[in-house]
Amino acid sequence: MVNRLLDKTRPLQIIHGFDSYIQNNETIKEDIESLLNSLLELGIGGIVTNVGFKDYMRSESQWEILKYGLKRAKELGLEIWLYDEKGYPSGSAGGLVLQGHPEYEALGLANYCQIISGPIIFNFDLPKSCSKFLTAVAIPLDSNNTPIIEKTINLTDFADPNGNLQWDAPIGNWLVCYFAERYMYEGTHAAGNVHAFRKYINVLDQNAVKRFIEITHEEYYKRLYKDIWNEIEAIFTDEPSLMTTYVWPLPEKYRGKIPIEDPLIFEDRPPAIPWTKNLLETFEKLKGYNLLPFLPHLYLDLNEEGKYIRQDYYEVVTYLYTEAFFKQIGTWCRNHRISFTGHILPEENLIMHAAFQGSIFPLLKNMDIPGIDMLSSDPKNILNGGGFIAPKLVSSIAHISGKNLVMSETSDWSEQNVSKKASLEEMIGTANLLYALGVNIITSYYDWKERKNTYRVYCDYIAQIGTKLKESSHICDIGVLYPIRSIWSNYFPIDKPFNTDEVPIILKDIATNFIDLCRFLLTNQLDFDIVDEESIIDSIISGGKLRIANEYYKIIICPPIDTIRASTLEKLLEFSKNGGVVIFTEMLPIRGASIEDTKKVQILLEEMFNNSLKVIFVKDLTSSLPQYLREFFAPDIKLTSPNKNILYTHRKKEDMDIYFIINNSPEKTDIYIKFSTINNNAEIFNPLTNTKKKIPLNGDYLELSLNGYEGEFISFMTKTEEKTYEK
Repeated sequence: MVNRLLDKTRPLQIIHGFDSYIQNNETIKEDIESLLNSLLELGIGGIVTNVGFKDYMRSESQWEILKYGLKRAKELGLEIWLYDEKGYPSGSAGGLVLQGHPEYEALGLANYCQIISGPIIFNFDLPKSCSKFLTAVAIPLDSNNTPIIEKTINLTDFADPNGNLQWDAPIGNWLVCYFAERYMYEGTHAAGNVHAFRKYINVLDQNAVKRFIEITHEEYYKRLYKDIWNEIEAIFTDEPSLMTTYVWPLPEKYRGKIPIEDPLIFEDRPPAIPWTKNLLETFEKLKGYNLLPFLPHLYLDLNEEGKYIRQDYYEVVTYLYTEAFFKQIGTWCRNHRISFTGHILPEENLIMHAAFQGSIFPLLKNMDIPGIDMLSSDPKNILNGGGFIAPKLVSSIAHISGKNLVMSETSDWSEQNVSKKASLEEMIGTANLLYALGVNIITSYYDWKERKNTYRVYCDYIAQIGTKLKESSHICDIGVLYPIRSIWSNYFPIDKPFNTDEVPIILKDIATNFIDLCRFLLTNQLDFDIVDEESIIDSIISGGKLRIANEYYKIIICPPIDTIRASTLEKLLEFSKNGGVVIFTEMLPIRGASIEDTKKVQILLEEMFNNSLKVIFVKDLTSSLPQYLREFFAPDIKLTSPNKNILYTHRKKEDMDIYFIINNSPEKTDIYIKFSTINNNAEIFNPLTNTKKKIPLNGDYLELSLNGYEGEFISFMTKTEEKTYEK
């Protein structure tokens, strides 16, 4: 893995293939030269590119064009990242992985459920969209149509070798569940993106991903090794996913205009979960029991036991996905001295984490430069909606896994879809928000050709804030628990495009409350990292602080959750006994990872609340939480009154404390701010005007006037005394 990127701060422009900028075969070199010089003149620091999409990976002329373009880019001082796919989502190598290997296609386990009334001869044939029958069950229903799960009848032996089921159902009402393996394409993101409708690989299958690496990564290495490979910084993967969740129709402007590389055949949309040929074997090896009899629990809320089964299942899926895709690619990249970067789909909603990824923390910990996709350039909407959580989540993953770099693919795609275009002020405001939330690299999808009058200003601005924050360390006192187990416990796939209105109320509440808590902290000038249970369990506790990598937390906040591992609570109990503060908000967990684990959770919670420890339950988030937090520690910054538009990040760089303060409103804002780092000499730097000034503070409030979407840096020489201002 290379580290030269640590010295680079300007945006990298995503340009898919040099061939799309060539006018004709007689002007190849001239056109490439013109492209690269135009980017340099606009202040671009590098490019993210790939071999041309025409005759992808197979055209000798396209490889020659790429090699010439990359050589010239390096000679001109541009950084180079490679993009690993023909469009997106990454994994299929433009369809080449599946050529001759249909067994590598994305696989789901579909559940076809019907309620029948007996006596009746029930027939159900293997659906045309399915490749293999697995099993079937019949669950009797009581007078209220509630399944009586303990009286389930296994119907597997009533199916013929072709998977066609015939069962002589006795009297009564029955819920029949027919499970079959189904190749997942129609209705999924593979047939719902704006590049091309193309079948996708099974990201749980090590051999499928290995073939993707051989066709893509190995080919780039072989083709570029002698000339340019050692100058390439990173390889970018784009929106891989489990591909068993259905997506919404594309925005109106794209409908009917996307190339269909693989025909769309099947119209059925059964609820489906991620699947691979060795899943049952791996599940039993890791969890100690056979999943097959418990499959209905993965689709239906039948009893409390199902919540444990769903936790086990999504933990195993995440493990398989991590091992097959992210760990395999990450290992290859490090072995070939290149960084692994990119982003997943989608980061903004916890329920979608389960549906599309399992859990994002184990996946992205394998990236050298974890990243996000910021599709909007409306800073106010990003913060008021759920978009802000993406950079906060992924920068937190970087912080707790010791990574320095966090990437954002950035554009105004959302605005363009409704015939709008982000202004320069909105682009700068979006950059400020991203950097305040932990991003420090921009890969740009902005249309630079339409912005020639303003793009240089934008790129210069990114360079200013990037330079100021370069090689600095994040500082915060609060960790917020990533509540993925509560999501797993309550998640079910559905037979239509993902919609939060279709999910159980408890699931929607947990996901919404998590976002609300994080936004509440940020808009009350309380910075934090999001931490997963595994990192808490592996943390080091000393001096009232919980250390994960280079982060030291004084407070751990649990968002509203109903599920947590006992081993996590054991660590939090140890933390509280050592002087740390643990805060539960609005809901206490009621279960662990298993029945036995739940008993331990209940005992641990009782001990945590009955031993005069700093363990608090906050019922009312808005009125009580800031009071408790300020009772136990002095925050980094304090305003005379909270301002929902003011966000910040605190960074440490050698002997300097650096605060980046941003106004996330289009309106001018005046604030009075006091810093926990006390020093008589503060330096204020405005990255837009490139001006500095020094002012004395003497422990007083600093008056700061920020224009709309403006950000400023306030820096102090580090002092050793404790934070002393009043609470």
